[in-house]
Order: sequence, then structure tokens, then C-alpha cells
Amino acid sequence: FAELLLQKPLMQGKNEQDQRDKIVELLGTPDEDNWPNFNLLSGAKHVRYKKKQSVLREKIPLYSYTGDPTLSDRGYELLKGLLSYSPKQRLSARESLLDEIGYFDEAPKECKPEHMPTYPSSHEVPKGQKKRVRSPVDTGAAAAFDDDDKRFSRDQ
Repeated sequence: FAELLLQKPLMQGKNEQDQRDKIVELLGTPDEDNWPNFNLLSGAKHVRYKKKQSVLREKIPLYSYTGDPTLSDRGYELLKGLLSYSPKQRLSARESLLDEIGYFDEAPKECKPEHMPTYPSSHEVPKGQKKRVRSPVDTGAAAAFDDDDKRFSRDQ
């Protein structure tokens, strides 16, 4: 969900340890508050992180004056639910779509498939040939200055 907004990976670690570090850096340190019974996990005693708070909201803010991606409060709550440390608190895909948070009720609403724009398939052009891009037929004011109009010909 976050990667769709950002158009790039949210956390891209180079290896398993780096991935864990990036998760903790973004979501904060796992503890009993955000993951009940965390201390009962077999490896939890061996993993030590400096206490950090989540910076998820800073990564995808509510407002941006630079054109960066933004996310409403409802969208942020949905994202937090999807990224929850605790498996019992984490939203499943089904729960996300049922969405008691209300993110999918926000504007803009989804549109019907027949109202979606369509584009020609890029696979229809034989290999080695360039795809021809044609501009739409103009029936507006610019049509008065068509090439067939001799008044504006450069050949005169």
C-alpha cells in the first residue's frame, strides 16, 4: 500500500539484518506496548535495539508543500494496521478491504471500469518498427488553421 503511494520500496534492506534495522527505524522498537508477548519470543532476548519511536507518519505525511506523496489520517491508520508488529493486531488483506477505518470511503471514489481510460496495447507493434503516435482530431478553433487553408500557406 505504501509502495503504491511512494512509487518505490518503503523499506529496502540489503540483507536480512539490514531489513530488520530498516523496519525498526521506520516502525520504532518492538516492545510489549506495540507487540504484546514480544518478550516471550525465543529470539527477542538476543535482539537489542535502542528505543526508537515510529517515523512512519513523517515518511508519508498528511500534507506536503513539495509535491511528495501524502496520506490522509484514515489512510495512515490503515497503513499502521497493515504494518503492525503484532500478528494479532495486524490487518489481513480481507480486513483491509472491509476497512472499518473508512479509508476506502474517502474521495476520490472508485470509478466504474467503463469510465477508465484505455490505451492501445504496446504489444501490437511488430518488433523493430516504431509505434506511431497520432494526435486526436481537433474539431475546435485550431481546426480553422488546418494545412489545407491556403490563406496561411508558406508557399505564397
